[in-house]
Amino acid sequence: MYNLSVEYKILVVDDDKSNRQILTLLLAELGQVILASTGQEAMQKACQQQPDIVILDILLPDLSGYELINALKSEERTQHIPLIVVSASDSYEAEEKALLSGAVDYIKKPFHASILKARVNVNLKNISQRRMFEKLTHLDALTGIPNYAQIEELFNKIQHKCANDEKLLLAVVDIDDLARYNKLQGRHAGDRVLRLVAHALAGRLMMFNGHLVRLYDATFAIIMACCDESEAESVLSQLLKSVRLLELPVDETGNRSVSVSVGACLRSNTGQSTDVFRMLKFAHTSLQAAKNQGRNCFVLEQTKID
Repeated sequence: MYNLSVEYKILVVDDDKSNRQILTLLLAELGQVILASTGQEAMQKACQQQPDIVILDILLPDLSGYELINALKSEERTQHIPLIVVSASDSYEAEEKALLSGAVDYIKKPFHASILKARVNVNLKNISQRRMFEKLTHLDALTGIPNYAQIEELFNKIQHKCANDEKLLLAVVDIDDLARYNKLQGRHAGDRVLRLVAHALAGRLMMFNGHLVRLYDATFAIIMACCDESEAESVLSQLLKSVRLLELPVDETGNRSVSVSVGACLRSNTGQSTDVFRMLKFAHTSLQAAKNQGRNCFVLEQTKID
């Protein structure tokens, strides 16, 4: 009944050793139990280990449970963590205060073991569902790769990790003539091509710690760090090759009906942040140049963006 597919971290905060032992035995099958006996220790472990849920007593030797709740809710690293209060106080005032302070549940001592596990389990399932929803909202439904809403975050992530001797590569990949293919073969066949191309590109980019984002329709963005222009050209060549090796359908003349064109820009790491949308504009210009050169190729331009 309580066998969860995810290994959760449960922080138990109680100054009574026997209570900590009891809660550990009860909650061990729900996840990894982390113990703290004071509010300060709980705060430190919550920040360092990022538990999925905190179960705390109101009476602690250094802080009251309410003070601990306020401290956890005031700290950016822990404010998202659900809190369950387990207390010997059966007053409505104590329960109300705990809930108004930010706790998601209030369990009175003495508690029944199965009831406590069930209520903790419900909160863990809520966490799982919320995470799944957040993940799905950041993924493209058709291809399963990050969607346009993620491009700025992924770009900034790569940019901040970019070493002084590295360059930032942003490329726009467009599937050539997909609209024509959809008209001839149907949207279902076109969607299959989109998935095949996306998975081929994403799989190859994993080798270079790069990211693939679906921008819109048949257009994707590539974000990665590389050492120099020659490495960028090598990566782009490999990406084109990975698409050419796909068993994509042929048109009525026997020729492959789908290819990709790539427009890319390369920016030196100046130590100053740049805007992803400015680089996208440069990449789209390069993409148009690749289209004008006959498609099924890439054009890479060095950019000077402050």
